[in-house]
Amino acid sequence: MIMENSIQAAKAAIYKHDILQKGSIQITVNGNSMFPFLKNNDRIILNKAGLDQISIGDIVLTDKGNRLLCHRVFKKNTNSLRTKADALIYSDELAQEKDLIGKVVVIRSGKKTIRLNTNFAKYSGFLISRVMVIGAFLYIPLRLLRKIGRTLASFLSYQRQP
Repeated sequence: MIMENSIQAAKAAIYKHDILQKGSIQITVNGNSMFPFLKNNDRIILNKAGLDQISIGDIVLTDKGNRLLCHRVFKKNTNSLRTKADALIYSDELAQEKDLIGKVVVIRSGKKTIRLNTNFAKYSGFLISRVMVIGAFLYIPLRLLRKIGRTLASFLSYQRQP
């Protein structure tokens, strides 16, 4: 999920300051590069985290050259990590500890709340990180199916009205 450059530097500075002061922040996601796991306007809670607290499969917010990226970790070593959007084919630039803003621990999508600190969520994230290249090719068909499902639901509810 990428935000416009003119606003990103200021947002990144605010997020970094707030997470250092409070240890946790809540922000709204902008974009669909993590679809279907994260969608545009979902709310996420980030906790302050160092590289030693990040695992493959975790979703993190990084600041890469004033580009805020909320993507999944798919490679990691002691001093850097590489992230990738679930719905895109290419990976992001290598991120250092200084680029890391925080680790996503909660996702709020509509009325649903997804906690990412459970064992199930951790294993799911790891699995997704391993098959996300396939997921990138499924992005467009999944979006189309979602749109068809919403249209059908809307049509059916319209037909039921007296």
